Amino acid sequence: MARCRDGDALEAIIADTVLHGAAGAPSPVWDAVASVDSAPDVVGLGRWVTEKIAERPPPPHLSAIWFGLYELETKGGATHAAIQLSGGPGFPEDPQWLFKQDWYTPGYAPTPGLASLLALAAPAGPDLYWLVSYAVVFAYTLGLVGTTLDRLDPQALLGQRSQVGVAAGFHDGDIALVGVLEPSGLDRSELDWAG
Repeated sequence: MARCRDGDALEAIIADTVLHGAAGAPSPVWDAVASVDSAPDVVGLGRWVTEKIAERPPPPHLSAIWFGLYELETKGGATHAAIQLSGGPGFPEDPQWLFKQDWYTPGYAPTPGLASLLALAAPAGPDLYWLVSYAVVFAYTLGLVGTTLDRLDPQALLGQRSQVGVAAGFHDGDIALVGVLEPSGLDRSELDWAG
C-alpha cells in the first residue's frame, strides 16, 4: 500500500508486487503477471467511469465511491476479477459509510489485464492461486484506480462537491480507502484500510 500512497503508477505497483511475490513464492507465474499490459485497463476504466457517470449521475448526497472487486465465473468455469462502481453518503463522518451504498452503475468495467490475472495463476496450484487472487488482484486494483483517477478530470466525479472519498477492494473482504478526490486531484495521504 505504500507505493499506492506515494502515488506510484500502476506499472510500478505491479512490478513491486511481482518482486515481493517471486521472493516469497518463486514461480513462472510472476513472469506472466509482470507481462500483463495494464495500459488498456487504465484507458478502459477511465472511459467507463466517465460514461457511467454521464448515463447515471450520482445523487447530490453522494460523498464516496467504491470500486468493488468481484470474482466472476465464465461459461467454461474459469474465474476472473471484475470491477463494479457504486457510491453513497456519509463519508467521512459516518464510520459505516461503506455500508450505505445507494448509487450503482450497471455492468463491470472493461479491464482485460485485471481479468487475466486469475487465469495466469490457475495452473500453479491453490497456494499461488490464492496469493494472486488476493494480494495481486488487490494491489493491481488499488494502482489501477489511483492511476485512472490521476488521468481523469476530477470535476467529472465531483460535480458540485468539494471532495469525494474513493475506496477499492473486495465486495466480500478487504477494502482500502484509496484517497480523497478533490478539485486538485486525488489526495492519497489518508490511504488506509476502510473495511
